[in-house]
Amino acid sequence: SHSVQTVIKRCLGHLKQGKVGKITGSIKQYRIFERYLENFKTVEECTPDFDLCVLGSDTIWNLDSTYFKNNRSIYWGGTSKAKKTISYAASVANSAEVLVAQFPELKDYTENIDCISVRDTYTEHIIHGLSQKDVHLVCDPTVLFDKTFYQKFLPPQKKKSDRKTIFVYYFGKMPDALEAKVRAFARENNADIVVMGGSMNGDVQKNYFDPYVFIECFENADFVLTNTFHGTIFT
Repeated sequence: SHSVQTVIKRCLGHLKQGKVGKITGSIKQYRIFERYLENFKTVEECTPDFDLCVLGSDTIWNLDSTYFKNNRSIYWGGTSKAKKTISYAASVANSAEVLVAQFPELKDYTENIDCISVRDTYTEHIIHGLSQKDVHLVCDPTVLFDKTFYQKFLPPQKKKSDRKTIFVYYFGKMPDALEAKVRAFARENNADIVVMGGSMNGDVQKNYFDPYVFIECFENADFVLTNTFHGTIFT
């Protein structure tokens, strides 16, 4: 998603809908990621000079995602020429077995991975259908550290308001009935609604994703509403 063309297209869509806040969020998102990329050397592909190519983690094998489906040769290790290629805590998310079967090249890709590790038993089941190799079930990298590790990245904490906070980290548009319950819960508990993403409108809107802000939102929350894996982990 880090491309000037994508950002322009997205901003034009927001402009058409009159959503100025989302335009600002998209530009801010681009700048944040651009700044973080300065910490890394980016290469086109893993050449034979590389000792190791690590695939993962998270839902890089999710074939329900157009992006990951279209780039499956990269994320399943098909383009890696490194001396060794491994996966760490990869996941197919909810990709159906019939969908996986539509891409026979995935069998070759998985056979060429030197060591396969996944983060969930469903992915383990899917990979067993593609390869005779051992599949290792490992924990997601976010739980390799405890809470104190993440707290080191928090900004200086301001004096907390007397009002409580409900942090909403929800993928997709929230159903109207659920949104109504969130707002009722907020009124009952004298709480502000902080939303990261575009699932609903909140008292505080984070129209961009930033790992530091992400950690801060969980740290300051009295309640969390999420439908995501990492939202559950950090809660």
